[in-house]
This record gives sequence, C-alpha cells and structure tokens, in this order.
Amino acid sequence: MFQEQDHVSEDEDEAASDKEDKDRKRTTTSSSSGSSDSEQRRVRTKLRRFLQRRPTLQSVKERGYIRDNVFGCHLDILCHRENNTTPRFMEKCIRTVERRGLDVDGIYRVSGNLAVIQKLRHKADHEDQLDLEDGQWEEIHVITGALKLFLRELPEPLFPFSCFDKFIAAIRQ
Repeated sequence: MFQEQDHVSEDEDEAASDKEDKDRKRTTTSSSSGSSDSEQRRVRTKLRRFLQRRPTLQSVKERGYIRDNVFGCHLDILCHRENNTTPRFMEKCIRTVERRGLDVDGIYRVSGNLAVIQKLRHKADHEDQLDLEDGQWEEIHVITGALKLFLRELPEPLFPFSCFDKFIAAIRQ
C-alpha cells in the first residue's frame, strides 16, 4: 500500500510539471503572438510572390534549361519528339555495333564498365548530338550495355501489354 501511494504521488508530480510546462508555453505564445502573426503574414507574402514569379515548366523547357530524358521515356513519346519511327539513340547504338562489334565474342552478353555506361546515358539524356564514334566509347560492350539499359528502362516493353494476347495467339498458330 505504501508503494502505491509513492507511485500515485510520482504520477501527480509528472502531471503537475506537464501542466506547468503547458502554462509557460501559453504565456510565451500569448505575449509573442502579435509578432508571430505579422511574421507569418510576411513569410506568406514572400512565398506567394516567389511562386507567382516562378516560370512555368513549359517556358523552362522552351528556353532549353530542361530537356526530356531519352532513358525511361515511352517509345511513342520519344519517337514523336524526334519525328522518327525509331529512337535516334537506338539507331546510333545499332549502327556502331554493326560497324565495329560484329566480330567481338559475346557482344550483348559481356557487361561493359557500369561507370562508363552511366556516363553515356547522361550524355544521351542531356546532349542533342551524341557521337558514339568518339574515342570515349571505344569499348563495344559499353555501347551494348547502354542499349540494354535503354531497353530495360522503357516504361512499357517493346512488345506492349496491349498486344500481349495477339502475340500469344500468333505463337499458338
């Protein structure tokens, strides 16, 4: 019984200290509420002005600050943007492999250096004129690795989901 009274008194002490903390917070907020309201209004006004002056995504793209990526883009959007039936990056990779890599063993099986592949990916995403005949990309496995990465990152596979049943029916015949 004696222990229960000690326990209750500890709980009462904690409750009293919590109440004192809340009272202190109220008095400090009530005394500074006038200045905090004006501070909040000033911050809101500045934020509103900043957001209104901010350019639209379309205008930033038109100025050339933001380019749409090649990797991870839908094929139909990419082909429409490039006015072509095949993405330029794929065509360049395939031409380079046909020109320099047909005599190499394991063209699409051997992995290229991942750091160099990522560098090629970055160049493809951010530069209009990508030259795969540049000395940087002399290893054919880097080019094939980038092409495989491009195909892997397509949001929809080369054989679209909408045509899946037709492909299965064609295989069965």
